[in-house]
Amino acid sequence: LPQHLTLSAIPDRVTAMQTAFPRSPGKRLRLGVHISASEPSRQWPISAFAQLINAIAVEHPDVAFLVFYGHGQTASRQALADALQTPVTFVPPGDIDDLMASLPLCDLLVCNDGGVLHLAAGLGVPIVGLFEGNPMKTGCWYPWGVAYTSVSAPEGAAVAEIEPSAVYEATSRMIRSLSPTL
Repeated sequence: LPQHLTLSAIPDRVTAMQTAFPRSPGKRLRLGVHISASEPSRQWPISAFAQLINAIAVEHPDVAFLVFYGHGQTASRQALADALQTPVTFVPPGDIDDLMASLPLCDLLVCNDGGVLHLAAGLGVPIVGLFEGNPMKTGCWYPWGVAYTSVSAPEGAAVAEIEPSAVYEATSRMIRSLSPTL
């Protein structure tokens, strides 16, 4: 298997995304959270994403949040917004070039296993990846070439079975590990 994937975004699109989503004053790190998955077995519950964001905001007040969601998922976006106790910036879905230009705005990305995870890895974004309980997934389809932590469901279980506390701990460790470089 390859050990590294390198992708690049269209420079004009990157500039447009940087303008549309500037860094928040006083926030040292931007945590991206991608809440969508193409397969139900790979979808972590919206309530779990809300718990994660709320807990990270309390423990790491210098973190800003960029939340990504897919086409046709405005109900999920609204459910998350209703459950949050901290401000976030929602990045609306666009085309693949918009996605590739906006992912590098994140210093770290939490996401379900899927295409976005691999695009982010190819763009050099560190990742906390949420995986089904299938050892082949984390053994072969991990994020290549970037700092990452995998959080897996119990063997044979869907991503929805991952405890929010496990994702919180993994994300907090990654935030602390990135601190010296930011």
